[in-house]
Amino acid sequence: MASFFAGKTIGGSLIQLQICFLISSDVVEKLGSFGLPWLHAHSDVAEISEALKDSPSLVSICAALLTHGKVEAAKRIQQAIAERPATKTHFHAWALKNNISL
Repeated sequence: MASFFAGKTIGGSLIQLQICFLISSDVVEKLGSFGLPWLHAHSDVAEISEALKDSPSLVSICAALLTHGKVEAAKRIQQAIAERPATKTHFHAWALKNNISL
């Protein structure tokens, strides 16, 4: 930030500070209105699991494992393999490593 103000006049620096203040106020407002509620909603593993239930991804499988157990994780692994056959080896290895029977 120091280089931003380097070589500026006092009047120019005041205007730049005012602009920075306006921008930072807007960022803080947006964070409070959108960022923090989103972060709060997406920090609950059960909600993440529900939101990703139709996603053939490892994140979905991990969320299912944490919230619903191995049976649900196995279902999601099988779904992921059915939708993306090229991932079969990857998901089978992951299931084996995590003691999940397919």
